[in-house]
Amino acid sequence: MGTRVGGLLASRATSEATLPSGAQDYSSSRTATVRSKLTKPTGGGAARRTGGKLRWCCSSQPFGCRSVNRRPRPRRAVTLLELLVVIGVVLVLAAMLLPALQRAREQARRMRCASQLGQLAKGLAAYHTVWGCLPGVVYDGTVGQRLPAEGYILASPQLAVLPHVGYEDVYNAVNFSGYWADPLEDGFHAEPGLLYGRDINRTVLLLRLGLDLCPTDPVAGHGVGAGNSYFANAGYGPTLVHAPDEGPDWGNGVFRFPVVTSFRTFTDGLSHTAVFAERVNGSGASGTASPFRDMTDDVGPPVSDAEAMFRRCRRLAARPRGRWFTAVGAFWAISAYRYTLYTHTQVPNGEVPDCASVTQAMVTARSLHPGGVNVAFADGSVRFVGQDVDLWVWRAMATPSGGELTE
Repeated sequence: MGTRVGGLLASRATSEATLPSGAQDYSSSRTATVRSKLTKPTGGGAARRTGGKLRWCCSSQPFGCRSVNRRPRPRRAVTLLELLVVIGVVLVLAAMLLPALQRAREQARRMRCASQLGQLAKGLAAYHTVWGCLPGVVYDGTVGQRLPAEGYILASPQLAVLPHVGYEDVYNAVNFSGYWADPLEDGFHAEPGLLYGRDINRTVLLLRLGLDLCPTDPVAGHGVGAGNSYFANAGYGPTLVHAPDEGPDWGNGVFRFPVVTSFRTFTDGLSHTAVFAERVNGSGASGTASPFRDMTDDVGPPVSDAEAMFRRCRRLAARPRGRWFTAVGAFWAISAYRYTLYTHTQVPNGEVPDCASVTQAMVTARSLHPGGVNVAFADGSVRFVGQDVDLWVWRAMATPSGGELTE
């Protein structure tokens, strides 16, 4: 046994004497290398992983491979504070970007609304080119104001211009041979059998035209009837009946009764005379009315001027149990204050609720665009008129030959 141990020691000594210089350096610094980071030896070799240990094997080292435990670095988790900071930054960015996005969308809707108003104004000019005059507030499908002997037809100026704005097929579907009834006013200029639901023009009355609906108003086209967002200018007086002897403001707008107007008589200038403007649709509510959207009716006896009409509407709106009409703008084909005609009695989006009857009214231009309304003028242009406009400038836009000049 002693001889065998002595032989092994002698063999090891002989091996150490014959080791290459690189291996000798490795052997002498082995302890220091294990304590420090493991680096790849200069003698070449390859790394092997066995049982979770990293092993370097060098071909020039007689001791083979060595193993060092490698502890995995722990993954750093996101703290609650960091998460809250990220959420706060996202909320701040959203608060900054969402209003800008909403303004951009509203601007696009307002531009579309102005484009549609411009089409109506250009269609009106085309009608004037063909017939030499503008359509009346009552219309029988022919030029001018020729009325049937037995009564008149409540066909609107918006209907008259349809062939000139790409809706000739809709216009040709209208039957002008009989009376037109107000669908929501039983017996008004109607014969039995021609009321709403049985009228020969029921299909036309209920047809929704995208040209007549403002995209900003969510009620337009989704309430009673087809919907109409663009009303025709009936002046700023209390009635559309043209009777200067009865009152100085009577029938002083572009669309009057029982006469028609012509561009040749617009001495104030086409670019200074409004023809169409926006008006939000009624709420359609059966309970509480909206003072901004709806109007009171049962106006009472005729009044002499615009100021008297303004005071009456304010008084009617203050009544605790006033009667309200909530289907404003329901039909684009019917010529009536409640559906297709507006006045310049008060400034756009005025604070006093509107009121109207068959022959006299205050129907204010109103829109959901911030700060004012789009208005189409007789020359085909469309301008945004602010609700802070001077009242007399606004009223001057209503008259085609009042002698006022506006800029």
